[in-house]
Amino acid sequence: MVDRLEENMGKYPFITLTQVKDYLSISSTTADARLANIISYATGMVEHYIGQEVLANDYVEVFDGGKSSVMISRLPLSNVYQVTEFDGTQDKILADPSTIGRPNSTDSDEMSIIFKNDAHINGKIKKFGQSSLELDKDDFLVSGNVPEQLKFEEGDFTIEMFIRVDVPTIQDNVLFAINTDASNYMQFRLSNANGLAFESNISGTSTIVTAPNVLIEAQQFAKRRWAHVAVSRKLDDEKLYLFYNGNVISNASNVYAVSNHTFTSNIEIGTNFQGYIDEVRVSDTARYTANFTTPTKRFRPDQDTVTLIHFDGKNGTTEANDVHNAVNDYNFSRDMGEVTRDTGSVGVRGNYPTVSHNYPSMTLSGPPGFMPFPSGVKIEYRAGYESSDIPQDLQMATLDVIKLIYKQDQEKKGFSFEGERSEKNSLSGGFPQHIRRTLDLYRIQ
Repeated sequence: MVDRLEENMGKYPFITLTQVKDYLSISSTTADARLANIISYATGMVEHYIGQEVLANDYVEVFDGGKSSVMISRLPLSNVYQVTEFDGTQDKILADPSTIGRPNSTDSDEMSIIFKNDAHINGKIKKFGQSSLELDKDDFLVSGNVPEQLKFEEGDFTIEMFIRVDVPTIQDNVLFAINTDASNYMQFRLSNANGLAFESNISGTSTIVTAPNVLIEAQQFAKRRWAHVAVSRKLDDEKLYLFYNGNVISNASNVYAVSNHTFTSNIEIGTNFQGYIDEVRVSDTARYTANFTTPTKRFRPDQDTVTLIHFDGKNGTTEANDVHNAVNDYNFSRDMGEVTRDTGSVGVRGNYPTVSHNYPSMTLSGPPGFMPFPSGVKIEYRAGYESSDIPQDLQMATLDVIKLIYKQDQEKKGFSFEGERSEKNSLSGGFPQHIRRTLDLYRIQ
């Protein structure tokens, strides 16, 4: 949260002990404890002056509605995870733009989704968002169409989702399948013997990749625990990787030379699966080829996403949508930190909806705005600099502050660098001029 910002100043130092010791030419460990305290103090000083944390972090802010746009407090804005709007009855999760704030491309088809038997949305149990898909043994989802972007041919792909198994022993069942007929299909599935498996069957010739450890079922898929599972195909390596919670569990020595993954009849999700599924995403690239950190936020559309299903809806309903190319309900500007209510054909600064013109059209209602409820807009986002992207001038200025404190020059009227004969800079008014000049570039006025 950002309403208690002061508590975080200096809490996440953006300068490391190694950097400081290298800058001060210190090789011993005698002063490490003192330096660590100075680093926290100095980075806190800098953050207080510029008015924001430097290191990237996740935040949640709440705004009053009735406006066409709101400005988040932290900069630079990296990504908006989710915008929730109160509509007078309930909180509604708005349809997302791309991960860089642009409207989604609509040049691909969405996958139709039909609930079979007692498959339904469960609003009480979910991994992210409002709800998840609940399935029992005879329940599943089916799509009567196979969108063109899911006919992978000889390309790379990734299929991933969060699952929660609700039976003591996992069964052999399908998580995601694309079929042509009984002799031509691809299946990403749970395996009673191996935990996860992927099978391609082309003209009756089957190629199967499984985890090599037959005890993998006992080690994973704890009952009623959410797990992220994924299969990723990398054509250049002729490999297919299986992942459980970010860890590679397929046999890396398996050569997977299957070329054409184009199937045309239908798609099935969760056939004979007993439990819950959330956040199904299919990509036309190999997102994972080594161990990775399990996603901690719901998936967002990007240029590689060809299917995305959040399973957000009212409890007990039987409707879900593929939103990888959905008309977005908001946009955001990463440089300005502005989040704008949108209806798909509206720019960040408010080009009113029109599909026949490229200029703002006249309207009596004006640009779309958030619903006019107090504290009705909640924005979850990430802002700040990642550790590898902190500007060099900001780091140098902070290192100079640390040098002043370490050498105990901060109480003197002025200071000069060793070997310099220039006029000393007064410290009585705050930071020396060369430091202040840099910090002013990052200051939130």
